[in-house]
Amino acid sequence: MTLRATHFLPGRFKTLGRLVHGKFNGSHSGGCLTTNKKIDVIVPLFNEAQGLPLLYQKLCAAANQERTYDFRFIFVNDGSTDSSLPVLLSLQGRDSRIAVVDLSRNFGHHRAISAGLSYAQGDCAIVMDADLEDDPEHILRFLEKWQEGWEVVYAVRGKRNVSRMKGLAFRLFHKINKKFSGIDVEEAGSFALMDRRIVRIINQLPERNRYIPGLRSWVGFRQTGIVLGRNPRYDAESRVGTMALIRLAFDSFVGFSVVPLQLVSIAGLVSALIGFLAMILIFVLKVFLGITIHPSGWASLVTIVLFMAGVQLICLGVIGEYIGRMLEEVKARPLYLVRTVYGLPPSSDEAPPPKERS
Repeated sequence: MTLRATHFLPGRFKTLGRLVHGKFNGSHSGGCLTTNKKIDVIVPLFNEAQGLPLLYQKLCAAANQERTYDFRFIFVNDGSTDSSLPVLLSLQGRDSRIAVVDLSRNFGHHRAISAGLSYAQGDCAIVMDADLEDDPEHILRFLEKWQEGWEVVYAVRGKRNVSRMKGLAFRLFHKINKKFSGIDVEEAGSFALMDRRIVRIINQLPERNRYIPGLRSWVGFRQTGIVLGRNPRYDAESRVGTMALIRLAFDSFVGFSVVPLQLVSIAGLVSALIGFLAMILIFVLKVFLGITIHPSGWASLVTIVLFMAGVQLICLGVIGEYIGRMLEEVKARPLYLVRTVYGLPPSSDEAPPPKERS
């Protein structure tokens, strides 16, 4: 099969005046023009085969409650190693509303969301995870807000089903991120509705390190949050480890703020000031007071040297992180590779497949 590369480059930014509400062309059925608005529900997943049938049932139950919309469910298989893809294809064979985007490997949650957004052609797109922590019934509440004129409607997480320490870490991250990056994602995750205009703008953003809640907040426009409770995972086994969460927090912080670089500068200034004051103190003690500092303070000296070396290494690490991100942007590799698409036309944001060499 031919791998197709999807990428977003700065040169592809469109004039904002063209980013207006777009609608599907009306389709004819029985000689009547269909005016239902099109809703794309994008579900990125990794090894969620066990919960997919229940998720599909809940999505259908929510969609069947609202007959004024035409729903399409876009599942993005992010390199699952279990039977997720066969399960999705079985469901897709029974329901034409289901589409499947099968990525060539695991590219990460937020890149998988970007893949789904690139195929979204509806009047709005709703992003949700496959773990059933977010109830598909809440989609209807999103749509009510959207009809009121809001262009982004996101879920503000109420009580989390996590330990007290983990919950404290989440709250601390959001507060720090808001304080230093200027991006306010509240206690929000990926579960959100985005108008077609917002989807188009996000699809044109060139960042290789994707943090969808941050990008969603950055674009602005009319946004509102709804406080929603969360359910336990269907299998109580999270696919996201602690290190992955730490990495995500670091990505969002570095990706939207230069504060770490500013902290490096401050640390260097404070260290230089302490060293300068220490030299003045030694000079005054020696010249004016005749006090000589004997080499008995080797323990203190070693401690100070180790501390300063640690500060320098941290500073180098922060600078290296920014340089590494610049390297990723310069290489301009695709965000993801699509192996196969089922039940969807080619993406408008997708590059043509590479030509075969003779």
